[in-house]
Amino acid sequence: MLEQCLAIIRKSLGFDYADVWLLEDEGRILRKAASNVPPVFGAADTFPVDFCLPGLALSSEEGVYIEDPLTDERITDKTWVNQLGHSSEAALPLIYQGEKLGVIILANMERYDFTPERRELMQTFANQMTLAIKNAKLYREMEKKALIDELTELYNHRYFQEMLDKELKRAQRENQPLSLLLMDLDNFKLYNDTFGHPEGDKLLRQFGQVLQTAVRESDLTARYGGDEFVVILPNTDESGAQQLVARITEKISHHNFPGFSRMPGGQLSVSIGSATYPVSAKNKVELVKQADDQLYKIKETRRKMQRVSS
Repeated sequence: MLEQCLAIIRKSLGFDYADVWLLEDEGRILRKAASNVPPVFGAADTFPVDFCLPGLALSSEEGVYIEDPLTDERITDKTWVNQLGHSSEAALPLIYQGEKLGVIILANMERYDFTPERRELMQTFANQMTLAIKNAKLYREMEKKALIDELTELYNHRYFQEMLDKELKRAQRENQPLSLLLMDLDNFKLYNDTFGHPEGDKLLRQFGQVLQTAVRESDLTARYGGDEFVVILPNTDESGAQQLVARITEKISHHNFPGFSRMPGGQLSVSIGSATYPVSAKNKVELVKQADDQLYKIKETRRKMQRVSS
């Protein structure tokens, strides 16, 4: 969408180059989102929010028009001017109801006449782009909320089901293994009863964070429901799945979860069931059922051991 907008602006107003830079990192940096400036110019993809021309536009909250950047005193650093060779430039802030979203940079290799009519048209384009960018951001936030579990900030059950279907189809197509881990926090009900549900929510959130540090970038982690979590492991056989189980167990054992000095065993433990396609499961239903059955057996074994020890 941004690329199309920039193409229309260049054609309508006669500019050689156009960029859109959006604010990131809580408004501390600008990152290039769309541009037709060739890489040969060597322009950076990010720069500080107060940098030069875009900084002037964002701080003043109005368009900045530079007919000759080499002589204009507002441009104190001429390095970028010599580097890019632009004869005229403009910067228009993208601001929606007081919220700064980014800036448009327009440039020409020849001297450009910023007439009042042209400035008004440029501002109209900027206003329309601001609205489009804000709508896109709102849509992305809504989409994220539909896929993310609000408590743990992991993917939710719905997204897990969708991705498991996709990953299974890919595994079948590429003749690759796919493993699944299903895990459940031991004694979670007792923890809730002892410390209260708000503390239980904190535990789930903290566990999700620790779990994310144990898995690989290619794995997908989700909250399955309640105190159950699930991990999809693409291109992973039974041996690889067990290696990840060991890594998750180690990460958990080294993390100081609050309150577990008063719980059975003195620390948090997690029961983990696993299944692998196509060795032990031929389809999605079998994959989930086998992981769940193995999880149940492990939990039952641990419950019996706790009863014996008590």
